[in-house]
Amino acid sequence: MWKAIHGAVQGRSHKRENIPGQDRTCSYAGQNVFCAALADGAGSEPLSHIGAEQAVKAGAVYLCEHFDEFYESGEDKEIQVTKLIDCVRRQLAKTAAEHGLDNIGELSSTLLLAAVKEDKLVTVHIGDGVVAAIVKGKPIVLSGPKNGEYLNVTYFTTSKNVMEGTEIYCGLNRDIEAVVLMSDGSGDNFYDRHQNTLVPILAEIVQKLKHMQEAQAEVQLRGVLEYIAGQNTQDDCSLAVLVQE
Repeated sequence: MWKAIHGAVQGRSHKRENIPGQDRTCSYAGQNVFCAALADGAGSEPLSHIGAEQAVKAGAVYLCEHFDEFYESGEDKEIQVTKLIDCVRRQLAKTAAEHGLDNIGELSSTLLLAAVKEDKLVTVHIGDGVVAAIVKGKPIVLSGPKNGEYLNVTYFTTSKNVMEGTEIYCGLNRDIEAVVLMSDGSGDNFYDRHQNTLVPILAEIVQKLKHMQEAQAEVQLRGVLEYIAGQNTQDDCSLAVLVQE
């Protein structure tokens, strides 16, 4: 059995400027699939936190409902991701209309998804942030940040060239103890961009969360996020974890 633990905290720069945190996380379970999702709203868009909220919800539900199609897509993975992005964009368009916005670009965010079904794993990674796995007690990178020409440029669900910044993983999860999604703010503390590696303490944190009740685990995770948000980053910090109980 898998369980999801997730959370997000406001970064120091947003606290100073009294701006809402732009990271959002959620989990969803259905049709024997367990999914975790994370999105980081575009810093240049004041309402991107609303878009991030809609993206994680729409993305998680879609991946659960279409898990088998993703896993069995073979060379056609891009087709499945395009359908997922279309689903997210339809929800963003509806939300934009409700808020009187001119276009969905004002709701831009990254999107990271991880879903498990029996012994199968699918991850979808759009934009920056990191998708990690804990394998035999060690953290490994499944997919790293997708940036443009500059480190502060990334891809969003609303980007015209979104597929250039998208990575899909489909494989067996038999040796995987947990999957961890992290925003770039959390990545500043856990991920070494130059070495493409993760710090060992990430596995220790996940191991502790694994043995806690869900409510206690989310309180503990928030404490971790509050701590790292005060360390190596000014950015919002979020994590979404799928772990085997």
